[in-house]
Amino acid sequence: MSDRITERELETMARRVHELSVRLGLLESGHELRIAAGSVTYGRAWSLYSVEVVDGRAVGGHHDGPYYLGGFLGSTRREAYATLRGMLRTLETVAAERRARERQYRTCDECGRRFDMLDESDAGEWYAGHDCEVA
Repeated sequence: MSDRITERELETMARRVHELSVRLGLLESGHELRIAAGSVTYGRAWSLYSVEVVDGRAVGGHHDGPYYLGGFLGSTRREAYATLRGMLRTLETVAAERRARERQYRTCDECGRRFDMLDESDAGEWYAGHDCEVA
């Protein structure tokens, strides 16, 4: 990336935030994140907002966006990019923690019991061959 941040780079970063938000279930179904620049007259502030999308077209929107986004990204493209990068890092951390939590547990297919692999007795029982009594 050069020293100058382009609108395309901002749009790409916003798309990555959108995709990860959808994957994590943080964005309402049928909504899409968009990035916009304010007017030069009233201050070129960059913002992130969500719009409702029906049949591939934006039919409405609200500049509040999902509660975790806040909307305002910065007054310059560089500030906006840094804010989006921070959002993306936060979302990636949440995704990694969810994956780790999912790997922490094993569920018996027969009885449905969950085993916590960080608990020594549960892990020992799981690896020794859990003997469930299913009727």
